[in-house]
Amino acid sequence: MRRAAVLSALLLLGAAPPSPFPWLVFVALVPWVRAARALELGAAARAGAWLFGVYWGAALLWIPQAGLRVGAWTLAAWLAVVLTLTLIGAAFGALLHLLHRRARWPLPLALSLAWVAVEVARTDLLGPLSFGWLGIALPLTQLPSLLQAAAWVGEAGLALGVVAINGAVVGLVSDPGRGRRREAFALVCALMLVAVFGARRIASLPLHPQGSWVVVQPAVPLEARRGPAANDASIRAVEAHIDAAGRLARAIDAWAVVLPETVLEGAPELTTHVFMDWQRRAGVPLITGVEGRLDRVTATHDGQSSSDRAGAAARERRTNAVAVFTPAGAIAYTHKVWLVPGVERRPGDPDGWVPGARPQPLTVERLAPLRAESGPDFARTVGALVCIESTAPGLTLELARDGVDLLVNVTNDAWLAEAEWWTRSPAFAQHPAHLVLRSVEVGISALRVGNNGRTELIDPLGRRMRLLPDHQSGIARADAVRHAGPTPYVQWGWVVRWLIVAASLAGMGVAAVSPSREPRGVQAR
Repeated sequence: MRRAAVLSALLLLGAAPPSPFPWLVFVALVPWVRAARALELGAAARAGAWLFGVYWGAALLWIPQAGLRVGAWTLAAWLAVVLTLTLIGAAFGALLHLLHRRARWPLPLALSLAWVAVEVARTDLLGPLSFGWLGIALPLTQLPSLLQAAAWVGEAGLALGVVAINGAVVGLVSDPGRGRRREAFALVCALMLVAVFGARRIASLPLHPQGSWVVVQPAVPLEARRGPAANDASIRAVEAHIDAAGRLARAIDAWAVVLPETVLEGAPELTTHVFMDWQRRAGVPLITGVEGRLDRVTATHDGQSSSDRAGAAARERRTNAVAVFTPAGAIAYTHKVWLVPGVERRPGDPDGWVPGARPQPLTVERLAPLRAESGPDFARTVGALVCIESTAPGLTLELARDGVDLLVNVTNDAWLAEAEWWTRSPAFAQHPAHLVLRSVEVGISALRVGNNGRTELIDPLGRRMRLLPDHQSGIARADAVRHAGPTPYVQWGWVVRWLIVAASLAGMGVAAVSPSREPRGVQAR
């Protein structure tokens, strides 16, 4: 069993970005399922724990790899997250047993429901420990024709199909009878239909322009972002480009200049004057990552008056936020909702980051001199995602329902791939791949702006345009598009994930009243 768990974990890792073999995801679970499907309940739970422990232990090495620059406590954070996911793996193994052995559901159905149910659970149902990183459908971001189905059924629906094919392959290999061949043939035909439909959609779907935007990639090295002079290095890097960014923005009639995550650290009263100067020099609104503040009692946004702020100073906590600056000041804020477990959210840390309540759409308006020329089209609504929030389908869905015209993901992935060999990680490519899924799901372009990369534009069909080379400073233009209206996923497709959870719970109910069909004498190896 342990060998099978290791082999399946390696195949899952081999399918994930930036691997050139994404199709491995369709067979990655086969070794583990063949070994685990006939085990007793306890042994099946242990088998699931082995699979998840090995897989996530390797897949999340970027947490201590990146965080050891900050402190050794990130190693403990990695262990805690991996342990939590290992326990979820045990739940997956037990659920597969109940659905397949007790409820007697076909293996492809039982396997896909069990896998996606625990994937939804770890993404949405664990509160502060929720962690949507590296879902099994992520390799499909490298297979655009298959990815288009996400506009109907979302990431959970894609995952359901991927895992069902794994189950069909197990059945075909273990028992190549006529029934199994028909089952596998039906799933392959469904996969081909999805691919044909996706290719047709890519070739023919009309997309509507949402204006131009200018991005600035400062490319400040990590070492320069630490210590008392960190803000000085960032200020120099941005000011080297802000005037050119403003000229480009005015020349192409851009909606805003966009900077990456937490360009400057420190309370708003210490940094706002710098952002205001940059906005003045740009001549258009400025969207930027900032260090925000929330009242820990009333969750008041940064727009409160100075007298209120002085009275609440003792209750304020730091947030990782995004703000829109105009000549009138910081007119809108949104605060990061999802914090990385154990890294940004640490138990007992009174000075650490706190999450916002929900993502807030940011309105970007033409400045007064430009409104007359733009006619009635003088406002755009931006949905900001901070760093790892791109892995959260629920946040993007909320923003899409609020009618945003563009997704903007501000981040700093230099932690995952700077010069030293020990900082380089596949996570540098895996992180932006999540944003591809979010864009296709909601039918809105996604603009990703990183301090050191990857800075790119993703269209609603999942096509990616690199705007600047990684780790090089510069400015670039991005022309956004979107669907004419909401995708089917935004309207009703999000229900798929909860139907899967409900079906799994129903299967557990059936298993509870069904006679046991466990084989005797089978033990984990």
